[in-house]
Amino acid sequence: MHAESDICFLGELPDELLVAIASQLQVERGFLAEEEAEEARRCRNAVIVHSLHSLTLCCRRFNAVATPFLYQCIIRTEQLMTLLLPTLLQNPNLGRYIQYFEATTLSLYDRELYTPGFYRSFTKPVRDEFLERVKSAKWIIAHRNPVEGAALQPTRALDLTKISESTLQRIGNQISLSHNSSLVVFLSLTDNLQDVAIENNCRSNIIILALRQYTRPDAFRRLWLWSEDGTLSCGYMLQYICSDPKDPAGALPHYLRTLFLPDTMWSEFGPPLTLEELSYTMQDVSKGMIDEHLKGVSSLKAFSCRWQWTEKFSPRFPVNLPRIYKVLERFQSSLTRLTIDTTESAWRVDLDTFVPALGSLRDFKVLTYLDVSALVLWGDGDFWEPAPLSGLLPESVEHFVLKTEWDEDIEDQLYQLSSECIVSLPRLRKVECTWRPAPGFIADLLIDACHLAGVDLILDVEQPEPEP
Repeated sequence: MHAESDICFLGELPDELLVAIASQLQVERGFLAEEEAEEARRCRNAVIVHSLHSLTLCCRRFNAVATPFLYQCIIRTEQLMTLLLPTLLQNPNLGRYIQYFEATTLSLYDRELYTPGFYRSFTKPVRDEFLERVKSAKWIIAHRNPVEGAALQPTRALDLTKISESTLQRIGNQISLSHNSSLVVFLSLTDNLQDVAIENNCRSNIIILALRQYTRPDAFRRLWLWSEDGTLSCGYMLQYICSDPKDPAGALPHYLRTLFLPDTMWSEFGPPLTLEELSYTMQDVSKGMIDEHLKGVSSLKAFSCRWQWTEKFSPRFPVNLPRIYKVLERFQSSLTRLTIDTTESAWRVDLDTFVPALGSLRDFKVLTYLDVSALVLWGDGDFWEPAPLSGLLPESVEHFVLKTEWDEDIEDQLYQLSSECIVSLPRLRKVECTWRPAPGFIADLLIDACHLAGVDLILDVEQPEPEP
């Protein structure tokens, strides 16, 4: 048999195999806090998108299969917008595939992208479609857009008389900015949009996202905001916000309106502010920042806060764990996951400074996952007396992660936990303590003790030094 007879051309492969090949090329959504990890993510995503684009050029059948995957996630928008918008305007059906887009610094601040000359360079049919979509965009309030004098015809979903005039004027100004017109048109073409990542926290663009009327019940659920601005008290912040998928559409936009367009009357409109998750990775935390971001939220399921070390500036604010507890205690009946990581915050704490602990979590009745550092549980000071873990952890906890240096106190804490958890923490099934390696002779003892209590203790064990 000749080798040529065994050749199977791409066009002859079964559809199921073509879909399986394309589905392996998935863009990773959302920013990462670590600079190297984020750079690697962007590089991987660029390769994935390039590969998907290549697949669309292989043959007609592969084009039909790979095209939805190619348009599912729009990245590197600063390079693509000038080509993407005309393509979407000419083929609006492609917009239904878009679920995620990243808006990076250049794409937000490159005014050439949003000047009248940008859309005037289109062919007449495309330019007409562009202006028609600007004109027919639906917002929560009425206003006029300066692009070619287009008057927008919104659906009036609110009793605007109850919102302050200054807030209404600010909303109208944000929508009317000519440099937002490309984003307006892009959003009008993405009915199935689910996730958005915005770099450098450009508020006008965030407000545009919040003011659009979303009709699908699963629309716009997750948002990543990367801020790095000298005017920010936190230096930089990676914020991740996720609305509850069981909530009505509009929960996340409503949250953004209350955050970026403060008005006492906003709480009367839209669904209750229930968030699935709110997380931060920061270099510095102002006293009321977390209070501000959670002031209108009635239910929160997951919260994460991580400090990150930096050489760029000196900290302005102390690590205030009791203040975080004060904010979170009203979510005792809804919070299921909690992460507070201070392992990189030691550089901001003087040796003679007393750092109070977060406080007991026993009253958090549905908290099943807890990931904290030792400083969070026990604080630090001259008269440090660590309370037993069984008196600090919630009875509902199932998975406990502890980041700590190893010493005799930690060994005693874990051993005591193994003897008390059956009664005090009956649902506990897994404990991880791998931030630093444990001494080998202690590790075996602790693992066996926890195993007898029905708990899987995971440790990073010190390796013995090789004999000379």
